[in-house]
Amino acid sequence: MPFTNRRRLFYRVSAAALALLVVGLAARIGRADIIFTLGNNPQKNEENILFGASESGTTITGATQGGIPVLFSSTTDTLMQNAKGQADIFAQDGLLNNVKVQVQNGTYTDLIINPQNGSGMATVTVSSLDSNGNPEADSTFTYSLGNGQNFLTIVATNGEVITSTTIDAASGFDDLKQPRISGASQGGTTTGGTTTGGTTDGTTGGTTTPPTGGGTTTPPTGGATTSDAGVPEPTTFLLTGLGLAGIAFYRWRAGAARKSPPAAA
Repeated sequence: MPFTNRRRLFYRVSAAALALLVVGLAARIGRADIIFTLGNNPQKNEENILFGASESGTTITGATQGGIPVLFSSTTDTLMQNAKGQADIFAQDGLLNNVKVQVQNGTYTDLIINPQNGSGMATVTVSSLDSNGNPEADSTFTYSLGNGQNFLTIVATNGEVITSTTIDAASGFDDLKQPRISGASQGGTTTGGTTTGGTTDGTTGGTTTPPTGGGTTTPPTGGATTSDAGVPEPTTFLLTGLGLAGIAFYRWRAGAARKSPPAAA
């Protein structure tokens, strides 16, 4: 390979390595620390969301066992809760395609959802705040829905809190079956199960009900597998980028050495 071509190769590979590093760092900076795990994985102080009566509308309101309001809303469906008791959200037209879950004027740290009896793919979008209360870039997770249970556990880590969780499913699902929540808070920040300047669910004035089946994990259907939807750390991108650049530099030097004329005797 001519020397000029080797130089071009070196520059191209180095640029690609640098781009990989920059993209990786940007992805890490813009990513909320939200963990998605397929299955029913109860967290500390997990609570049911309850309704006091049947409701319908584009927004309906339940409450945690400690009395904190939880809103269910949709941009595509009229939502229905048919009876008093645990949340079991349907769509008036028979299939749910979009539903958002949020604590009224508040946040939470964990949500377990079960879009029951669905088909196709569901995209779950989580909006969150960092430990300083600043908005994070949305975190998304896509998985396949099947007949029966389609549990997904969503947990905020590293001091972050969730402001809303939205489920979008073009092919739809029958109902959002008995979602559960923990760390629900209004008007304050939650630290280690206590709240300063606000009300936190699952600490005082509320009790925790174990999930059906004694807290066992129910595997999802529809061929989905467990995933944490993580993004590699910046160190990983740095080492990868440096490795690619090092290989390119080595090949360039080796080619240059082969092209150099022998030293005069």
